[in-house]
Amino acid sequence: MPRTTLCLAMLTAAMSGCASRPVGAPPGTEVPLPWGAVDPATAEPAGGSSDDTVLTLAGSGSLIAYGAGVLCGWTEAGTRPEFRTVAASSTSGLIATYAFLGPEYDTQLHELVTGINTLDVYRQLGLVSSMTTGAINGSGPLRDLVERIVDENLLDEVATQHARGRRLFIGTMNVDNGTEVIWDMGAIASSRRPDRLERYRDVVVAASSLPIIMPPVYIPVEMEVLSNEEVSADQPADGTEDPAPAPEPRMEEYWQMHVDGATLEPVLLSRFMLRRSAGGRLYVLLSVDFDRRVAYPTPVRASVREISWAVISANAKAGLIRDVSRAYVLANLDDIEFRVAAIPSGFEDVPRLQIFDPDSMQELFQGGFDHAAAGAQWRSIPPGVSVEEILDEMRRDRAATMSEPVE
Repeated sequence: MPRTTLCLAMLTAAMSGCASRPVGAPPGTEVPLPWGAVDPATAEPAGGSSDDTVLTLAGSGSLIAYGAGVLCGWTEAGTRPEFRTVAASSTSGLIATYAFLGPEYDTQLHELVTGINTLDVYRQLGLVSSMTTGAINGSGPLRDLVERIVDENLLDEVATQHARGRRLFIGTMNVDNGTEVIWDMGAIASSRRPDRLERYRDVVVAASSLPIIMPPVYIPVEMEVLSNEEVSADQPADGTEDPAPAPEPRMEEYWQMHVDGATLEPVLLSRFMLRRSAGGRLYVLLSVDFDRRVAYPTPVRASVREISWAVISANAKAGLIRDVSRAYVLANLDDIEFRVAAIPSGFEDVPRLQIFDPDSMQELFQGGFDHAAAGAQWRSIPPGVSVEEILDEMRRDRAATMSEPVE
């Protein structure tokens, strides 16, 4: 076969097929949550003696350097609280563990966001590889990065804080059923299961895997199913024989496809994470440049890769505006003080999400550090929306709450 014909045949096969994946649950099956995930409907708020404060981190790509800078500058100012709960979505999941463990990990936090480049996070794939992996980039470098920063000792530190009543949550999206999954990272770290380290790393990688841009992460879930044994063909139909034994239940392992949870909820915050109390505070730290109207100073190139990044960036910003407003409403419903911070308009050279350049990330980190050290980064009203819009949403939420039937 001529080389040209062979290449065309391979390309046609790749384009007509789909990426291979582990076995998923049969259609229509009610699959339980994987171990380590929580059900928001039954989850309880964190306890312990920490300050009644909640921190939720949001933002993708290289922009997380700003959030890391704010955390370290907050330490420098001497006003950073010990958060009772820390939650994170998207690439912010990379820095969430350090944020949770506190100022003792500021050095590692700084080194993480300023010491990596694009090749430490992903590598571009060729056309055929993209067609067979479900993404335009490979996540091998990201997996290697997570394995370097997340080890058994780090999990032991997380487990210690979990035992004190503090909580760390990271969100992913289960692509198979289109739902958000909230992972209790402290419970995973505290587990005696031999796969606790693998599960913790899988969640961090999945949370950082933008769909199409990065391959999904497959996470196993065990469920009990009945065997498919049928009644013997020679059994009389009149019932004179003893009935066939009931099918024996057995455990089966299926695999769920997980990607960045910010696809559904850019700001990870569920009602169970908030605890009504006097003096409670909710901090929403956004590694996003809300005030910039044009995210790309130059026209987007006509390529799948560049268009994908541009569309994802625009959708992420729109979703963040919606979710920050929702967080504001939830905080006010529970009489919790609301604070939000985002990349201010003074930054002229905010890098694109997909460009991990150490120099640019150092500038972002330093900007966040300086703002936090000066105590000037927090706002009491969400950016991108008017107060009237927020008040209208609060009224609708209160009206809906009051109209719910009492059981």
